[in-house]
Amino acid sequence: MKDDVIAVSLFSGAGGLDIASFMAGVPVVSSTDFDYDCIQTLKSNENLFGRTDIIEGDLHQIDSKVFKDIVNQHEHKKFIVIGGAPCQPFSKAGYWVGNNTRKGINDPRATLVDEYLRVVTDIQPDGFVFENVESLLHPTNRSIVDKFIEIIEESGYKHKIIRANALDYGVPR
Repeated sequence: MKDDVIAVSLFSGAGGLDIASFMAGVPVVSSTDFDYDCIQTLKSNENLFGRTDIIEGDLHQIDSKVFKDIVNQHEHKKFIVIGGAPCQPFSKAGYWVGNNTRKGINDPRATLVDEYLRVVTDIQPDGFVFENVESLLHPTNRSIVDKFIEIIEESGYKHKIIRANALDYGVPR
């Protein structure tokens, strides 16, 4: 495979962001998720994911070198990391459970933002896209965003936060 830009996908789920990457002309060379059914969904989409290394596993347990090795197997000019850690700790739906049971930034899944950053800082892509819910910017979650920005800036990256509505990009209601 010879492409100008290739992507590594973290938290791929059933492949929504990965498919968008393919549609943008950026092939995904590695997709990972911990959920068996999501992995099977990716594997069953041979048209797009036939040449993608699909990894089932918890990102806490996957060494960043695995992704760097996959990238190095492909001819490319640049590579990016795409993905978004699970949004449940930050989602507005989390507020409906009530403050006594809501874990928010103390939810163990919130540490997956750190795992995303670990991979980015370890493998040093040319760029990255981190996708999540708008309420990640809510004051109760803002410390995570501030720490994220601090880490990426220390790693030499510039950033831009974009509030996007999927409806504006053709996603059905």
